Amino acid sequence: MNVISYLRNQVNHIVVKEELKTGEDRTLFDEALKKKYHLLEINFLDARTLPAIVIDQLASLTAKHDHKLKIYVCHRVLSSYLFRLKIRNTLLEDKKSAVHKTKKNLRAVAMGGSAGGPERMKEVIKKLPVMDISIFVVIHIPEDESFVMNNIFRNLTEYSVVIPKSNTLVRTRTIYIAPPGFHMIVVGDHIYLIKGEKVNYARPSIDVLFESLANEYGEGLLAVLFSGYGRDGSSSLEVLKREQATIIIQDPQECEAKDMTSNAISTKNYDFIFTMDKITGYISSMADAKQEETDDEIKGFLQSLFEIYGYDFREYQIESVKRRIKSAMFKEKIPLFSEFKKAALADYVVFERLFLELSINVTTFFRNPEAFKVLREKIFPYLNSFHHLKIWCAGCATGEEPYSLAILLDELGMLKKTMIYATDFNYISLEQAKNGLYPVGAIEVHKKNYAESGGERKFSDYFSRNDLYLKINKRLQEKVLFFRHNLTTDGIFNEFQLILCRNVTIYFGKILHEKVLKLFSDSLDISGFLLLGESGNIMTDKGNNYFKAYNGKHRIFKKNPEKD
Repeated sequence: MNVISYLRNQVNHIVVKEELKTGEDRTLFDEALKKKYHLLEINFLDARTLPAIVIDQLASLTAKHDHKLKIYVCHRVLSSYLFRLKIRNTLLEDKKSAVHKTKKNLRAVAMGGSAGGPERMKEVIKKLPVMDISIFVVIHIPEDESFVMNNIFRNLTEYSVVIPKSNTLVRTRTIYIAPPGFHMIVVGDHIYLIKGEKVNYARPSIDVLFESLANEYGEGLLAVLFSGYGRDGSSSLEVLKREQATIIIQDPQECEAKDMTSNAISTKNYDFIFTMDKITGYISSMADAKQEETDDEIKGFLQSLFEIYGYDFREYQIESVKRRIKSAMFKEKIPLFSEFKKAALADYVVFERLFLELSINVTTFFRNPEAFKVLREKIFPYLNSFHHLKIWCAGCATGEEPYSLAILLDELGMLKKTMIYATDFNYISLEQAKNGLYPVGAIEVHKKNYAESGGERKFSDYFSRNDLYLKINKRLQEKVLFFRHNLTTDGIFNEFQLILCRNVTIYFGKILHEKVLKLFSDSLDISGFLLLGESGNIMTDKGNNYFKAYNGKHRIFKKNPEKD
């Protein structure tokens, strides 16, 4: 029995052991919710995912009985998923892992401020020793003013100083400054720039950066909020605290403009209120001086993972794998690679967390809208001559891309004759994709992408919504089939007229890259198209290719019949 419930002192306790996938388990859960109670406590023990119908129930309970409802979750991935959908929960420390916990180690520093803030940041940058960390900076500045802070910082430090472009690879010993007019976020190993709505009257927004870094770096992040006007930075502190990042707020008594720091202090979500002379010293004290592991050590570890768990990362780019392993080590609080290796090979919980680190999910609706516009105006009118269409979204992550295709095809009147196959090797992402639930907070970015892709209606027409999240329409869901498929080990499973694989192959080494391109070529109809991400390419190590360019700018290719 996966659902146990009992009443004690007017508290209805519901204990859920697994994912509530069966009808019997959901019936037991429904019956448990019907009991009369003063306070409801729900504990999810082994669940890493939940079906949409259960999440809808939690959302309804949250809306009606927020003060009477307590949700406890044992797995971070489920806790984060619910939190993104605005369903509050408490993450319980996982007792399964026998990993020895040690002190925090620094991986990244985030700094934000406006009036007076840049001057204070200069003091920190000038005194900061060069460490193997990445530094991210948001400064409020009018979009029509020239930006020279990058040049000023370069004269103060030995760190590289960069104003990044979208899809910039994150490196250590580098300071990244958000450009005026763009929100800056970090997902996986890359920086992305978003021309979204202003947040707290600011673009770039400190809150937007801080939240993305909290999800990426967790307790390896140190966030510092400096002098400034307004409330930007305050809203993200709860997320930072929840992810165990360290939060420093500059002492308002030293601030030229006190609003930003005073508002942040009022949230009570911070670790320290420091004067300037303490901030630099504290950052330096958190530096990690451990040696980098060698390529041969990493390769041996990946071989062992393959032999024990069956997941093959052996042909992934070694530098990318190193960064993801280092991220997992910090989150596990294991400073030595030798200790982490033993833990991951002996404890499935530790391996699963590493697996999720290696399964990077970077996606949004109508991502790279110009490419979708080419699909709308050029590719699909050509493919409309087929009586039936089959499309493969390889590496579909949490489902935004296949659902975007379903929306586009619906507007072209082609959805009825199309089936979209969406695959990923991350089973947790697939379950979330099947749910079709997405945070309301990102809707402005989705709307903008949809409009720029040539969307003909309102983006919201394709969703139902509550106060917490968006839910994709059922008729669109029915045209998308989700399957678990590993590009590195699994083969052909159908013949397609269009394949999309956006920014997955950039993590592959040369041998694996060629193997996957051949898989795509063998899986395409003779008249088929391949759409890669902005950084994708069709060249193999030998200089040959399985495709020829159709639209090089947007990384769209046609199958090369000469390679058949």
